[in-house]
Formats: sequence, C-alpha cells, structure tokens
Amino acid sequence: MPPHDPAGGGSPTTADREAELAALQTAFDEYIASSRELEDELDAELAKMQEKLAESSAANATLAAQIEDITPQLSSLEKALSDAKAELSSEREQRRGAELAQDEAE
Repeated sequence: MPPHDPAGGGSPTTADREAELAALQTAFDEYIASSRELEDELDAELAKMQEKLAESSAANATLAAQIEDITPQLSSLEKALSDAKAELSSEREQRRGAELAQDEAE
C-alpha cells in the first residue's frame, strides 16, 4: 500500500472516501427531509386553497341563483317604470291641451 500524503497529493484513502460518502449521505438525507417538509407545507396550502375555492364556488352559485330570481322582478319593474313614464307624458300632453283650450276660451 502506498504511503498517504498528508498534503493531499496522493490518492484518497478508504477512510477519506468513506468520510466523503458519509457527508454526501447526510446532505442527501437532509435534502430529502427538507423536500418532504416543503411538500407537506405545499399540500396543506393546496388543501386550504381548494377549500376556499369550494366556498367561493358555492357562494358564486348562490349569487347566480339570486340573480336568476331577481331578473324577472327587475324586468317587471323596468316595464312598470316605462309605462309610468309614458302615462306621465300622456297626462302632460293632455294638461297642456286643456290649458291651451282654456286660454283660448278666455
């Protein structure tokens, strides 16, 4: 077996390689653990967002149903307003005509 050069000029020993392998294994294990933690955090966040989406979708469906219920009432009110405006206009014309006739009769 060739002598080990402490200055690092020779080839690494088995102990050096085992130490490097152990360091790599530790780094890999830490990477896996942190990846799992991140995945768990992301899964929890995803679950929260899915719940919020479900709540928002339900609220949206409720509002859409309310709009459908209110639309005929709104249309009816718009027609009633239009009819009232037409009647007011007609009554104004009749009043003007009556005032003109009264002025001519005087």
